Amino acid sequence: VKTLTDTVNALKYRMNDVIEGKELDEHFEIDSKDETGQLSKLFNTYIKKVNVGISDDELFINNVAHIVEKIKYGNYSVLVKDKSSNENIEHLKDVLNDMILSSSKNLRLIQDALQSYQKADCTHKIDAKLEGQMGELIENSNYLGTNISSLLGLIVNANGVLQNAVGSLFSGSKNLNHSVETQNESLTK
Repeated sequence: VKTLTDTVNALKYRMNDVIEGKELDEHFEIDSKDETGQLSKLFNTYIKKVNVGISDDELFINNVAHIVEKIKYGNYSVLVKDKSSNENIEHLKDVLNDMILSSSKNLRLIQDALQSYQKADCTHKIDAKLEGQMGELIENSNYLGTNISSLLGLIVNANGVLQNAVGSLFSGSKNLNHSVETQNESLTK
């Protein structure tokens, strides 16, 4: 009975260590072939599985932190590829990768529009309804295209007006020159 009580108490203290988050590297050994020995082996298997899960999660978190750091500096070509045995972390990975892909796609739309504007094709519009800063960026990119298009229209109009004025000035200059020549001939006669 004393051995059974000692075993149960030892298991109770070890379980309390687990609850308090203490280091779980030590094995809990009970040298017995009965149910308490089997319970000890099950407990050690559970602790080993928990430690593997914690280790996997730490690696996963470090990988995600590395990827987020790359995204912070504008690299949207990276995705979280590591697997986790924790289904909630797998869900987080899927959501994070979806966000990265969506942001990358939206930035590509903006880049395409700006490249069109650079080639004087200001009719390019980004057809994406987004919220927040990305929505504002897309809205402002479209506004930029509209304003550049208006400015180009004003420049083309001004060019036409300027060409007409130059034509009138040239014609007036020819008429003035002809009048001067006519005046000059009449004075010399």
